[in-house]
Amino acid sequence: LESCVDTAAIKQQMLQNNVDSLAAEKQSLESQIRDKDSQIQELASKVQLLDRINAEGQAKNEQIEKLKNRMKAFKDKYMLVNNGLKEAQQALHAHTNQAKILKSENKELIERVRQQKSEIRNLGKLVPTEKMKLQIVKSVRKQRDAMVVKKLAKITGMSEEECKAMCAGMKD
Repeated sequence: LESCVDTAAIKQQMLQNNVDSLAAEKQSLESQIRDKDSQIQELASKVQLLDRINAEGQAKNEQIEKLKNRMKAFKDKYMLVNNGLKEAQQALHAHTNQAKILKSENKELIERVRQQKSEIRNLGKLVPTEKMKLQIVKSVRKQRDAMVVKKLAKITGMSEEECKAMCAGMKD
């Protein structure tokens, strides 16, 4: 019986050692589980952070796309305005050139009028006869008619001969 008791005590001691060993292993595994849980939580928070960063990145990309579209619309408007300005500049140059031509013609007319006034004064000093007066009037009318025909030809784009014929038709 003693031998059975000793064997039982040894077996009990072995079982106790196994229980202690299993308890230590259980604590080790529980500790490992806690470490893994902590790592999982860290990874989950990192995933959440990455998700948030990704969402912010997508929002920024959408803003960038909107800005690109606005910039393109602005560029299109700028091109339209720029083309309009170029057309306006060309029209202004054309009007400026036309004004220079008209100014030059006006100077010529003023000079002719001065010359004619001078001639008339000189003729007035000579006591003009009726015949001389008629010649002066005809000369002035001829010069005036010639200037009118030139201006009319320039404005209408017709030849001077056509304008003369048209003016002659109006006199009749």
